[in-house]
Amino acid sequence: MTQTVPLQVKLGLKTLLEAIPGVYRAYLNRPQPVGENEVERGAVIVLREDGTRSNTDNQWSLPLTVQIRISVYVDIQISGPTVDELVDPYWQAINTILHGPARSLPGVQGVRFVESQPEAENDAGRMDLIYNLMIRVNQLDLTQPSS
Repeated sequence: MTQTVPLQVKLGLKTLLEAIPGVYRAYLNRPQPVGENEVERGAVIVLREDGTRSNTDNQWSLPLTVQIRISVYVDIQISGPTVDELVDPYWQAINTILHGPARSLPGVQGVRFVESQPEAENDAGRMDLIYNLMIRVNQLDLTQPSS
């Protein structure tokens, strides 16, 4: 079975994020937390979908707003740089990808940055970057992008 357009977009985005220099690994919807020993070799990125909202009654085309949370985990030291300073180069690379190559993924019509959350959920060494992706799919066949 062919994957839905939103899943195609998330898998494509994961591949793009893994290519960032210094990223040790990128995961899609990782169920377990990132351990401290994983971030010593570089940043670890976990990509999650925070929700999908539909915003039309069109019978042929279904525009979706997919909210993506990109969690960047870095190794922090007590007397070293802050999480903001360590994540900054990754954030720049992520933002460049989302406003560049990610817009070529199936059905993607637009990207909007929503917010950043340093030390999200009191998780030291973690910064969450939240983006909205506007995706258009064929309402009768969710595996096909719609123009």
